[in-house]
Amino acid sequence: MPTYFNHKNKLKSLILDKTGVNITDPRNAGHFFTKESDRIFSQANYSQYKDRLLYFHYFLVQLEKIKNKNKKDFNNYLDKLSTDGLNINGEKFEILTYSRLIDHSIPFLKPRQNPDFEFRFGDCSIFIECGTRQTDKKGHYIESLEQAITNKQTKGIEQNYANRNTALHLEISKTVYNSYGDENFLDQNILNNVIDKSIETVDYGAIVLINTFYAQEDMIVYGHPTIKYNINHNEELEQLHKMMFNLESKRVTPILRPYI
Repeated sequence: MPTYFNHKNKLKSLILDKTGVNITDPRNAGHFFTKESDRIFSQANYSQYKDRLLYFHYFLVQLEKIKNKNKKDFNNYLDKLSTDGLNINGEKFEILTYSRLIDHSIPFLKPRQNPDFEFRFGDCSIFIECGTRQTDKKGHYIESLEQAITNKQTKGIEQNYANRNTALHLEISKTVYNSYGDENFLDQNILNNVIDKSIETVDYGAIVLINTFYAQEDMIVYGHPTIKYNINHNEELEQLHKMMFNLESKRVTPILRPYI
């Protein structure tokens, strides 16, 4: 076995330090942190091991920011992560969105129900609804993204938050990665086409497709947004996105790996 498989105790200590979760406790056998630790150390080669470890460490650091900011919200997220369930990617993306808002000192509220985040701009409120699409269904990547947007539109109409004051944010990194080599690889041009077509079918004020990656230049994790605004959208959404994404930031070279 390569020597990197001997680092599990260090990761166990890191998880305990950042979150208070002891992954060796049998009561935490089904916890996301326990399962992800097992997945990291079951990788067959160093590259895959490094990818999972880098992203998981990044995730733990972001979660710790929430712990330091709002212990109640942190505990709510820990509770949701206590089972390695089907919606784990959605919870992870919401946590990363929360930490991004902390990083950029953007005030917000956490509604009890959807959408996920509320922002007060003057006399009006605007919102973000988070979602993910992580598919490996070869040859159907474009249709998969379009279906994810349609599903969120349906849910938003049912719960009365799909409107011009709400931005729909979808994390699509693994879908982008899995499409590599497909004739419809989700490059920037195709993502632009998908979002241009989809914005006409929804009531949301904006659609944001986010591809998370780490960069060749500095090995830092970035989230690259592709954004399209609907007609008559609340213009404060544009201001919010400028604050969140620093759209004039430096250019970096993505390393094509899945954000897991």
